[in-house]
Amino acid sequence: MNKELKLVFRNSIITNLIVFVYGIILWQKAIYIASTLGAILSIWNLYSIYRDSEILVYRQNASIKQGIRSYSKRYVINGIFLAIMMYVDLQWFIAGALGLLVVKLNIMLIMFSHQLNNIINKLKS
Repeated sequence: MNKELKLVFRNSIITNLIVFVYGIILWQKAIYIASTLGAILSIWNLYSIYRDSEILVYRQNASIKQGIRSYSKRYVINGIFLAIMMYVDLQWFIAGALGLLVVKLNIMLIMFSHQLNNIINKLKS
């Protein structure tokens, strides 16, 4: 696993813990349960994508069907999670959907910080 992927995992776990603590402080069950579960599912999805891409690239007998099957499995699990959250309450659905975006948010923030560092370095020179 490369350095940037480990950084995304680490930042996503830290963000998940921050959201969990924030939800406990506010005592909002939708935040500390639905958002935390969504973030955990999002981290699992990232790990699953990494594992599946490793299998597809490094195994000679890996098929495209296997990749499509695991891709579909991830989205069915996400759909079931969101359906359960919607069954509970709309607030839980929104919190769970935002939890599913934790990894994407962290990737975006890492890319933004790289771009900001590049701009600062260009301005210094």
